[in-house]
Amino acid sequence: MKRGHSCISNQSIRRLARRARVKRMSALIYQQTRAVLKFFVRNLVQDALKYTEHANRKTMSTMDAIYAKASRPHPLWVRCMRTSLVF
Repeated sequence: MKRGHSCISNQSIRRLARRARVKRMSALIYQQTRAVLKFFVRNLVQDALKYTEHANRKTMSTMDAIYAKASRPHPLWVRCMRTSLVF
């Protein structure tokens, strides 16, 4: 298995874009999308870990991730625009 965000294939990103009705994409969008997803998932896991630790558990549950997602602002891009991305 590959390490890091390279596990997300170009085809997977293309499928997500097609679902959002995107017709054309720049070649750079794949790398940028991976960077944003890495940032988003890392922060989501950190928030879910706080719920796990607060419940005095060592195993993260699905509900921890759901609560972490629910506690975050809905738009993905708003969070990324406020923070400088350095990858």
